[in-house]
Amino acid sequence: MNELIKKYGWPTEDLLGIEDIISPQQYEIIIIHQRNPKYRVYDYTADIKNAYENCLINANKAQYLIAVINGSDECKIMDSGILTIVYDSLGTFQNDNLLYYQHKTGFLKLSENRMKEIDIKRKQTGLESLSEFRRKIIYSMKDKRFIFQYYGGKSLWTYPYKADYKFNDNKLISF
Repeated sequence: MNELIKKYGWPTEDLLGIEDIISPQQYEIIIIHQRNPKYRVYDYTADIKNAYENCLINANKAQYLIAVINGSDECKIMDSGILTIVYDSLGTFQNDNLLYYQHKTGFLKLSENRMKEIDIKRKQTGLESLSEFRRKIIYSMKDKRFIFQYYGGKSLWTYPYKADYKFNDNKLISF
């Protein structure tokens, strides 16, 4: 992949086209699989930052890839969106049968001070505030004509133990 980037440049939509607005591009999968330092062949962090600074990748995708590679999510890309928690004591949950399980959907509660800290980091990296991001997610759920591509916008966590489910239930705020 590095040789292809040297020869053709960063893999943009102009070079690759758009396959699916929801699925990641193949090059993203290669980058994501470089996250374990023990098996890492190449660290793409500097390349992603350079691509972002040269407007070759949008801020959300750049921050998502950096968060996955480095294991640090300072901008809360992974935790900023809608979270559905599911109590599944038998380990049989499938996405299409959510209504048959005890579940709750909402946003993670964050203190006002924590929100301010995160918003500062998000602003420094070219991202909108958490509240603005969350408004966009809610709007995209209500108006299907609005296709909002986001990373970390929807997460699903399952819990086999009722105590874990209840503990995390208290961490969610409804929208």
